[in-house]
Amino acid sequence: MSIGEVLAEARHGRGLTVAEVSHYTRVRESLIRAIEQDDYLLSGSESRARADIRAIAIALDVDPHPLISEFDETYASAPEDELRPTIPFGRSDRDGVFGRIKHRRIRWVPVLAILILAAAGFAVYHFVFDPGHSSGSAAPGRTSPGSTSRSAAPAPAAALVPAGVTAFGPDGPADGDNPQLARLAADRDPASAWMTDKYGTALFGTAQPGTGLLIDMGRVATITSAEVTLGAGSAADFQMRAGNTPSRASMRVVAIANNASGPLGVRLTAPVHARYVLIWFTKLPPDASGTFQARVYNVSVQGGSP
Repeated sequence: MSIGEVLAEARHGRGLTVAEVSHYTRVRESLIRAIEQDDYLLSGSESRARADIRAIAIALDVDPHPLISEFDETYASAPEDELRPTIPFGRSDRDGVFGRIKHRRIRWVPVLAILILAAAGFAVYHFVFDPGHSSGSAAPGRTSPGSTSRSAAPAPAAALVPAGVTAFGPDGPADGDNPQLARLAADRDPASAWMTDKYGTALFGTAQPGTGLLIDMGRVATITSAEVTLGAGSAADFQMRAGNTPSRASMRVVAIANNASGPLGVRLTAPVHARYVLIWFTKLPPDASGTFQARVYNVSVQGGSP
């Protein structure tokens, strides 16, 4: 299958809409639709296309490396790092498809400039005149569909007491990393931590798709937010999943954190009714020994009864 077909099939298999994937990844819906059709012109450059493919693949729990390798093999570098349209080789672009595309891009430049200036003016107006604006509010982190913040989540719901915390691997609790340490992620002791095994690559290579911690609330609860404290310094990527059975495939992604480290507040855009919460690492930070390992010092889930 092509890159687009792989991503489209993964999205359909997880029951996600294009809008949901766009919300998770911050990749525009039009770009996602184009990439699913193996059309990369909207991305504008090869580096941007690779970044879009990687973001979508990670959100859909697909290994991005084979897709990016296929992209590099199939779509050769074009001048000025612009992507070439997918037309038969051998056709001249002097006055044809390439020329028309270039001319359309040039005519759009002033229009885009006007739109950008208008958007900037609108933002400044609301920043200055919006009565609900507070100069002390924290900028949101790059997480979707919920948001993250380096400061504590504002006015969180009551902290839920978990029935148990378990190390969780690709086959579930049976092959989780360091299971004897899992309880340390929920003991509220800032000096103790659960840690993953040490891996040779940040993205696990071909060994497995990720590793994580499963929090069992003991019953179905309404989950609105969470607080996760990771090791300081080097950044990690993780998904927050939720569901009613302890299976990664059955738990849907409710938030995605990129380049996360230290204390992190996670707020969901809408409450989720679930018994299980999974913190699933898809990228590990480097450690001092030259390998890759994540540490979780605390996981706290907030919410209430359904």
